[in-house]
Amino acid sequence: MSGPQRVVVRGPNWLGDLVMAAPAIRGLGDGWPDASIDVAVPAAFAPIVSLLDPRTDAVALEGRTGLVAVRRHAEQLAAGNYDLGLLFTNSFGSALAMRWAGVVERWGYRRDGRGMLLTRAIRVGDTRRESRHHADYYAALVEAIGLPRPALDLPTLLPEDAKEEALALLRERGWDGRAALLACAPGAAYGTAKQWPPRRVAAVASAWIADGGVVALVGAAADRPAADGVMAGVPAPSRAALVDLTGRTSLLAL
Repeated sequence: MSGPQRVVVRGPNWLGDLVMAAPAIRGLGDGWPDASIDVAVPAAFAPIVSLLDPRTDAVALEGRTGLVAVRRHAEQLAAGNYDLGLLFTNSFGSALAMRWAGVVERWGYRRDGRGMLLTRAIRVGDTRRESRHHADYYAALVEAIGLPRPALDLPTLLPEDAKEEALALLRERGWDGRAALLACAPGAAYGTAKQWPPRRVAAVASAWIADGGVVALVGAAADRPAADGVMAGVPAPSRAALVDLTGRTSLLAL
């Protein structure tokens, strides 16, 4: 198909979902190699956009919810003068921001009552997804708009300085670089609705440590209660093999 010239992808609002959208974002770049493709995401996640596909640039959206944020997002998107917008989000607000921004073509799933805001609204049932994995949800949308369905592989494009930052944090806290390392992220933005119980994370951590490994606890500062719950569940003699990095990493080091 002949491709657009300036494309903006409205990326997911959550870190895990954004990473799972990486194959689909790369699929757009493969299908439209001559297009300029930007990925609009919450400002906190802008640093990882180039890791998802180095051909893309980030639009760091300011504000998360409410009409004020929608209007601000519309202003930011309007500055890009895009001829096509593809929404990986399902919300009414993200489609409204595209409409207010004057994006000529607005494509996405028909969800959240926003079909009237899209110029190409695709029913989820029409994508005939082969799996329920969320990465496939995004890949199926790419196929539904007429491009080849992207493979769900995820290459590592981490910059060396981020690797060095992570290694330095681990070594400062006692990891010798040889013991098998397990990273656990026990917290979640929606609390228990998205968390595995800390006592079960602690059971896995304890078993790993008993086999001679080291466990790194990672997450944002708000995940401190979950991390504390895990540490409390690990027997005292094993806690020396816990490396607590909760709230101490940059996004790229994480």
